[in-house]
Amino acid sequence: MAAISDGIVYEGNRFGPLREAALGTNIKDRSADTIIRYNWVEGGNRALDLVEPEESAPVFGAAAQTNPTFVYGNVFIKRDDAPTNSQVVHFGGDLGGGGERENLYFYANTVFSTRPTTTGFDLNAAAPHAVIVDNIFFTTQGGASLRMLDTDT
Repeated sequence: MAAISDGIVYEGNRFGPLREAALGTNIKDRSADTIIRYNWVEGGNRALDLVEPEESAPVFGAAAQTNPTFVYGNVFIKRDDAPTNSQVVHFGGDLGGGGERENLYFYANTVFSTRPTTTGFDLNAAAPHAVIVDNIFFTTQGGASLRMLDTDT
């Protein structure tokens, strides 16, 4: 699912495992003032891909870049079925042309993983500000298989 909006709220949804052999992300959002709360998000290449607004940047102005993105009260489940990314959340940008999101508030979530390697966050912005507090991260693998930040972050 991909969305572009000003003030979108994802609330009370179940984003279940992707279809077999699908390579996508559960929620890809290029909006401003995004709130993701009280959802069940399972499987996928990444659970969340929260990046710059691309061609909608002129509509949002600086709001997509500077206004906070809130992610709270969710359950994220990473199964050992995604072929490439170990990240739960990709935040900031993916095009490299500026306008990347900068402010993430990620709190009161539960992240459960059965993957051999799990990375909580890939913060891909020039000056990201991430507040990551009061979450539960659990993996069925050994302790060395869980990282909070991507090595490129």
